[in-house]
Amino acid sequence: MITGLVLTVGLSTYIRDWVPWEQRDKEYNVMHEVQQSFRDMKETISSLAPGQGATMSIKMGAESASAYKYTTTGATLMVSPARDVGWISPTVDTHVRKDNNNPDSDNENISVSPTAGQIAWSFLKFDLSDTDRRDDRNILLTDDGVYDNVTIVQAKLWLYIRSLDLRGGEFLNRLEAEVPVVVGVYPAVNDNAVDDNLKWSTRNSTQPDVNRELSTSSLMYQDEWASFDVTSLVKGQYLTLLNNQLGNQQLTDNCVSFCVRGVVDTENLDNGLIRRVNFVSEDTIMYPWNQYKPYLEIVYSRESGGPAYARPGVVDSGYIEYQSKNAEFPDQYFIYEGGALILQQYGWYDVMLPGGQPEDLIQVSLAEGNNIRVTVTRYRIVSTGAEWMSGGGWAGLSFSIANEENLVKAGATPNVAKVDVAIVSDNPREWRPYLQRLAARLNYMMGSGYWSSWGDYVKYNYSRVSLTIYGKNLDPSTSDIYYTEKVVDIEVALR
Repeated sequence: MITGLVLTVGLSTYIRDWVPWEQRDKEYNVMHEVQQSFRDMKETISSLAPGQGATMSIKMGAESASAYKYTTTGATLMVSPARDVGWISPTVDTHVRKDNNNPDSDNENISVSPTAGQIAWSFLKFDLSDTDRRDDRNILLTDDGVYDNVTIVQAKLWLYIRSLDLRGGEFLNRLEAEVPVVVGVYPAVNDNAVDDNLKWSTRNSTQPDVNRELSTSSLMYQDEWASFDVTSLVKGQYLTLLNNQLGNQQLTDNCVSFCVRGVVDTENLDNGLIRRVNFVSEDTIMYPWNQYKPYLEIVYSRESGGPAYARPGVVDSGYIEYQSKNAEFPDQYFIYEGGALILQQYGWYDVMLPGGQPEDLIQVSLAEGNNIRVTVTRYRIVSTGAEWMSGGGWAGLSFSIANEENLVKAGATPNVAKVDVAIVSDNPREWRPYLQRLAARLNYMMGSGYWSSWGDYVKYNYSRVSLTIYGKNLDPSTSDIYYTEKVVDIEVALR
């Protein structure tokens, strides 16, 4: 695939610059050498046992000629360690409606409506005291003043759209809205005021800052996730929490709260139509296992210190990336991430290389007694802090297996009713088609459609870049999966 693409670009460049092919072949060959180096890296890492290591050299660019000058290309090699990903469930999720001044009694949904006269706002509250990912809530102030070496990189609020209404009643389960419902997320600064007894008449006690829009999303389809970037608010509240704890003071509330509402709350629709988005709030028969409930996803980075905490089912692997600085051909980005090999070109052409799929990541097989066996193997970069080098010549790379442990271990009997694996990556475009194809292959192997209201055994989710594998038993409370998840920590260094 890469050969055909590069050759096409090479021929067009030849016509444009009038440069003979023999003066370009060094750069062409070096890109194939680098690709093979990454293939060797993948195979070597997967073959190492704990305590074992290996070294390799990678060519950093090549001599190249153009019609008017002779140049030497270079490259950049970077190692970025795995991050820590935390998921927090809300302590409160409720909604208030202008046409009904009673507290929310609907345990299955929280709603947002921008229709004048029937406006609905939702409120969610999350406890940030659970955000210490590494030291079991022990507060450690390092010499450089950084708490636990942890910084928040990103925070997202995730809500699952159960339905979009036009009028209610017969339109309750409409598959899509004719016009998107534009929903925004705003800070609710007084966290103590957000509780299950909130009413429309008391909503202002939460002091929702409608002039500070954190994030918006245009929603058109049901049965999919909506995400909102809330990094700025979570970062600020998290630092407040830490500063109070470090100073031996107690916060009156360790939480962060959000108001979710229509960006424009004055829509006037004909014939009494209303527009409303209903998000899943509690478990139901159609939405079981806490899979669809709201959650706050926080991605942490460690600039120094030990490896990130490994949370079962949430995969952030870190990566090794090679960036070419070609003179004649398009720049190539080769990436090793979580056992996968990724190629990027032009900033949009992204693909997992043939033979570069992470075969060990998710393995499923049939087991005795109508059960199944699921084994997840994660390869993580745990080097302390990002490293990079740039230039020409050769770069040395050493890697070793620092640790290997089971996060979840199946015993003699099935231990879970479902397995959820979410990929947190800076390269989601490559992981999405891989998981989608994997879901189709596993469904074919297992036989899909066992319960018509749910559909397949294995479900792929585009927005979350995730895969959910269900057991064959119709009762979601019955464990029928032998689930094992192993994490392999790789120490990587440039030299």
